[in-house]
Formats: sequence, C-alpha cells, structure tokens
Amino acid sequence: MGTSMATNLLEFLSKLSPDDPFERQLHVHNRTQSKTDKLVSQGAVLAPSVADLASACTIVFSMLLNDAAVTSTVEAFLSADPKPGTVFVDCSTVYPNLSEDLSHKAAEKGVLYLTSPIFGRPDAVLAHRGLLVSAGDPAARERVRPLLEAIGQGILDCGDDPRAGSAMKLVGNFFISSWIELAAEGMTLGEKNGVARETVLDFITRLFPGFITTGYAKALVADKFTPTPEDPGFNLEGGMKDVGHMQRLGRESGAPLPVADIVQEHMQQVKNMGGAGLDWSSLSLAVRKEAGLPLSHLQ
Repeated sequence: MGTSMATNLLEFLSKLSPDDPFERQLHVHNRTQSKTDKLVSQGAVLAPSVADLASACTIVFSMLLNDAAVTSTVEAFLSADPKPGTVFVDCSTVYPNLSEDLSHKAAEKGVLYLTSPIFGRPDAVLAHRGLLVSAGDPAARERVRPLLEAIGQGILDCGDDPRAGSAMKLVGNFFISSWIELAAEGMTLGEKNGVARETVLDFITRLFPGFITTGYAKALVADKFTPTPEDPGFNLEGGMKDVGHMQRLGRESGAPLPVADIVQEHMQQVKNMGGAGLDWSSLSLAVRKEAGLPLSHLQ
C-alpha cells in the first residue's frame, strides 16, 4: 500500500511548478530497504533511517502494519528532533487511543500529527481510486490536502481530533469485512439451492456496483485468495488485527458488533486450517466448509 501511495506522490511532485509550496523531492524509507528500490529508480531519494526523514522533511507520511510498528516509528521520528511545525501523517490502521496518545507526544515536540488512513487495495490506490480520511489540526490538514488529493480519489474530513480518523478507518473496515461475510453467505446459500455463484455476482454487479463490492465478489467467485506481487491484497492476520480493534472499540464504546464477531470467528477458522497467508476474503472458505461445500484451498 505504501508503495502505491508513494508512487502517486512521486508523480505529483514531478509535475510541480516552481511556485508550488512543496519540495519536489520525495524521500522514502522502508525497514526492508529493497522495497524502496523501484521508487528510487523512479527518482525518489533513499532515507536510510527514520532519523534521516526527520532531518530532511517537514511533511512525512507513514503506512505501517500494526500498532507496534507505528509506535516504534513515530517515537524514533520524534526522538530525532524534527523541525518544529513538521506535519506527520499516519495512514496506518491502528486503535484510536494510540493515535490520540501519539498526537500528544508529537505536540510536545512541536509536530502536528494527522491520521489519514486509506480505503482501497494497493492496485486501486495506484490507480488513484483510494479514499482517504483526514483528521487532526485544521491548518495542517489544509496544508497536506493537495498531497492527499494526489494520492486518492477524495477525502473524508473527520475533524480536528486525530482519534476520529482512526475510528473512521475501523468503521469503514467493518463495512468491508461485513460485506465479504455477507457475499460469502449469500453465494453459499445460492449454491446450496442451485444458483451459481456467477449468477449471484451478476446480481451484485447490477444492484451494488462499486470497486470494493464487486471486487470482493469476483474474488469469491474465482476463489482468488492467494496474494501475488501484482495483487498482494490484505492478509488474513492483518484482517484479524483490524476486526479485533473493531470488537474492542465496540465493547469500550457500548456499540456491540455481532457481525464482526462472526467475521472474526470465520477468519480464525481459516487461520486454524493453515490459511494465515491468504487474503482476508478467504473467510468465505469457513462459510463454505460449514455448509459442506467443496473448498478450493486448504483441503
């Protein structure tokens, strides 16, 4: 995901005029340095460490796997004495309380902390079809707005509290994971009663068009759950982390999420079957197994 976002930013920066307020150079860092090779070959500058980003940049984006990675990266960045007024934009999916905590730590260092998670698979983001959230200091949000617009198709403004941006990402992922569960159950019901999955896909495409709804429905019909370099998808364990955050947020805010409980149970079943490396849409395999239907994976 981060590579897709950085590619779009690199394209945007390359077209800037001398009067634009942004630096024309994109600095990139990854804990696995080889993952930056393609961006560097396209003109980005390698930052060997997070500290190098702090010294070179006044706007920084991060896209990381989990809460622990975000915490360690932000703390390393803040300890490197970034310039006062620097804007740090975290695009990761994390628990909202962490965003709140890190925003306070950033403020102590004179850094403005925004949350801007993105909806969309890596291929959709690369095609500028991602939908971004934006939450945090209003002046900082306005400052980075052209960069967010360069990355995706639009921005959901969630106000001045960075915590709300992370909460919105969990709300959105709740809809997406629930949709996968709904499509899997509907296709299974149809197949058990003589209706082909392709027919259900046609129904979905006609009545519920959209790149997420139809994209996942097509994956279920094709049993396309194995990540590839071209389409890494979203792995099952990452999905379980996100749904776990949703469940916790629901409990702590008094908003029960019974559908999320079902989704998590089905993902756990697939993981127990040996499917931890599959896309999270593979939860449909658990639905099919419960119905006694044949499985394309994890026999």
